[in-house]
This record gives sequence, structure tokens and C-alpha cells, in this order.
Amino acid sequence: MSVFNGERYLAEAVESILTQVFRDFEFIIIDDGSTDLSAEIIRSYRDQRIRLFQQGNRGLAPALNVGLRMATAKYIARMDADDISLPERLRLQYEFLEAYNECVAVGSNAIVIDADGNDLFTSDQPGEWGVIRLDLPRTPFYHSSTFFRREAALRCGGYYEPIRQYFEDVIFFNRISRYGELRNIGMPLIKYRLVPSALTNTDLAFSSAVLNIAKNILEEGRVSEADLEHLKRITKTRTRKWKESNYHLRIAKVYLEQNFNRRKASDNLIRAIMKRPLNGIAWANMLIALMPRFLIRNWKHKRYELWDKRKMEVLKNIRSQKEENAGLLGEKHWKA
Repeated sequence: MSVFNGERYLAEAVESILTQVFRDFEFIIIDDGSTDLSAEIIRSYRDQRIRLFQQGNRGLAPALNVGLRMATAKYIARMDADDISLPERLRLQYEFLEAYNECVAVGSNAIVIDADGNDLFTSDQPGEWGVIRLDLPRTPFYHSSTFFRREAALRCGGYYEPIRQYFEDVIFFNRISRYGELRNIGMPLIKYRLVPSALTNTDLAFSSAVLNIAKNILEEGRVSEADLEHLKRITKTRTRKWKESNYHLRIAKVYLEQNFNRRKASDNLIRAIMKRPLNGIAWANMLIALMPRFLIRNWKHKRYELWDKRKMEVLKNIRSQKEENAGLLGEKHWKA
């Protein structure tokens, strides 16, 4: 676990690991330059399994590599400081990798919760390698649900440090997949928290940019200055209010499309607009929230069809370029 100013949710995250049914582990926590009470919270636990390492703020990818180097066990379980691991998580994932030697990393589905811990929905991630590999380079995992072989993690080079955060997991799991299969356990083993400060409260433009930059890194083995500048420009425009607005928009869509609660959807859309009055998507969803339920359901299906079509076009282009490069670089390079 890496933590940076995570005091609000940290105790709940730590305790969800310490109370696991599977108890034979070391709990490595990297305090990545926190200026809040995170370190004090960690030190308050008198559990010999906790190993705390403190450093100046370097970003998530470098912090996770410190943890990889400190680890002594056969397997690594990732955990985020604002998520919750369910009690059987480590036992089930340990038994899974012990049983499937061809698998190098396993994740799980997640109960997605909001910032206050309210359940929103349960994810439906692909489980089989044959399906997952078709969707690469898009990651099939909730990062904090993953459990992987330390040897494979070190062989693939660990986390790519020039990408300090944002999509370090995309690069990592595409690289580790060159040494074996990726799979997901069907049942939810974590609670994954949506928080207002996360850059994952994002839009299609950011998602497409991230996917293309990840693809370039995987092909070239490095990130170009042009891609780094592109990433900096995008992230610079995503202000705190922008992220908070999109957080409430994201919650509102859940209540419109999955849990159908018009009041909660409208409340979150109003908050999204108050945070960023020019959030056009929030205004559009406010109009949709006034429609009869059957029209909202039809709109949802149509939107998902368009999203899937656009996603498949992007993946098709990436896959064709990957196959072209495989012919130049050799089959082994693109084993995944």
C-alpha cells in the first residue's frame, strides 16, 4: 500500500487487511511524503506484520517499486489507502494462484462505493484470459484488487516510474502479461471507493489520451517528451472543481442507469453543476433525468452501444499496430 495524505479512509483500509482470514503476510506501507496524520495512524497499530517506510513525495509508481523491492514473499497483493478488502480476499487469491501456475496476476470484481461508503453497484469485470487479452492494453483490473507473482513483477521491470500515477497500472499489467495469464475472480473481494479528488472522474478525451500514450510506451519501451507534455496539459486543466464536478456526475449516472433513483441522481447533478456551471454533460443528464424511466433505459442502451463501438474501433487500431510491430520485432516481444 502506498499512502499520500490519506488520513480520512486509512484506518478502514488498514484494518480490512489486518482482519483478513489469511493471516500469514507482511503488510508493507509506503508513506509517500504525507503531511497529514497518515503516519501517526499507521504507527498506532501494534501489529508486527506492518512494515512502514517513509519517503519524500515521489508519486505512486516509485512508491510501489519501493514496496516491490522490500517484499520478501512469493506473492504481492496491492491495496489502496481509500479502499476496503473483504475478509476472504487474500485467502481466495492465494489459493487461486497456487492452483493456476499459468496465471501471473488475478484480480476480482468490486463493490463500488461512494466517498461516504454507500454501496453503488457491483462490477462485472471479465474473468477469463481469452476475453481479457482481446481488450488489452485496457487494464481488466481494479488495481487495489490485484494479487500477483513477485518474480513476474520484477522481471517485467516493476512499475514504470516516468508515469508517476494516473495509469501506472495499465503499463504494469500489460508488461506482466508477457509472462502469463491475467484473470479475475468473479465474486467481489474489495470495496472500491469513488472519491472526488480522483483523476479517474474523467471524460472520454482523457481516457482516449491515456490509452494512446500507454500504447506508445508499450511499443517504444519509453515515454516520449511529446506524450509527457500532452499528459501534463490534460492533467493541468483538470482542476479540483473539475474533478469534484465529474465525481458527482459519475454518481448521478449510477443512480440513473443502474439503481434508478431519480432524486439522488438529480441531487448529484445539481452538485456537479454547482461545482462547474459549464459542465455540459451534467446539464444534458439533468434533462435526461426528467424523462420517463423507459426512455432513460433506452437512452442508456443506445449510449452503451455507441461507447462499445468507439472502444472497439480504438482497440482494433491498437491491435493492428501491435500485430504490425510484432512482425518487425518478433513474436516473443508481443507474447501477450
